[in-house]
Amino acid sequence: MNWGDFFAMGGYGLYVWGSYGVTVSFMVIEVILLLGRKRTLLQRLGRIGSRMNRAGVTEGARMGEVKHEDRM
Repeated sequence: MNWGDFFAMGGYGLYVWGSYGVTVSFMVIEVILLLGRKRTLLQRLGRIGSRMNRAGVTEGARMGEVKHEDRM
């Protein structure tokens, strides 16, 4: 068996290797999209944090802590 026969796969090579190519390309696209979403999320969180800092919100309030006088 030579490499040509391996890649031809009995006449189904175009289908098999094309399927692998499409799958790999979609996996790469998914990683790129996820990295973009991560970057967008981090930017949004940064903007929210800076707004909270400008508004004078304390670190404890950001973490969801409730003071005793706030509960009444």
